[in-house]
Amino acid sequence: IHEKFGIIRKGDAVLDIGCHPGGWTQVAVEEVGDSGLVIGVDMLATSPIEGAIVMVGDITEESTIEEIAGHLGNRKLNAVISDISPRLTGRYDTDQAISLELSTMALDVACDLLPPGGCCITKVFQGAGIEGLIDAAKLRFSSVGRYSPTASRTASSETYLICQKRLQKTKGEVTAMEHLQGHLASIGIVVDEEDENDEELGLSLKQALGTLQDCGIQEHEKEEEEGCAKVEKDAEEEEEEEEEEEEEEEEEVIEIEIDNKIYFTTNETDGKLFSQDLDGDVGCLLY
Repeated sequence: IHEKFGIIRKGDAVLDIGCHPGGWTQVAVEEVGDSGLVIGVDMLATSPIEGAIVMVGDITEESTIEEIAGHLGNRKLNAVISDISPRLTGRYDTDQAISLELSTMALDVACDLLPPGGCCITKVFQGAGIEGLIDAAKLRFSSVGRYSPTASRTASSETYLICQKRLQKTKGEVTAMEHLQGHLASIGIVVDEEDENDEELGLSLKQALGTLQDCGIQEHEKEEEEGCAKVEKDAEEEEEEEEEEEEEEEEEVIEIEIDNKIYFTTNETDGKLFSQDLDGDVGCLLY
């Protein structure tokens, strides 16, 4: 994407929304160089990335926006990038609905933070409602298009919305999310957050983000459990190996009969001889 569109330049300030596990943040750090600034934010903890500021936070919360503004200082953002994706459920309609909502949320945040001329990239799954997202983007950027990198073409549902040259003023008064909901209603998809069948229609933004976080935590716990099980298995195997070695190193006894006495030594007595009568009484130690 960067090679084709030249989104990030040296010295730019970049915000990565949904940065976990950190791949896009690392690339952004390389592209902006020492004079640039990269901020990554995600609801899941991301390992530290050299040259970047990595935050844990909900991008829809004012406190998170304020923290981002604090890191920016007097600088203005040049680009907002987002490779955010839902934890796949295997139900395409649900996955696509969550992806669409997450991408629209990223667009709204980008438009609030970007000055005129800035750009935004966000991943989205193809499907019902995507045209509503594209229309909302066109009201905010002078250049909007879809692009599927070679690495994503095998998954035909995945594409990226490339928005360049933020307009001086948004055309219209509604947010991108409100525009999307209006579009969905116009094509017969009714989104009602109070509807008891909301899960069948697609999760709300908060539910989607909560689902992402819960799934990430569950995955982390699963990894920990698998790690503990592996440690226990390794310990058991090590103990079995030690027992086998001990069995192999069992005491070896060498007996010699002299004048109605038995003299014996073992591999654990450093070659010293013990005497024993034939009736079994142990005698003195012979040097």
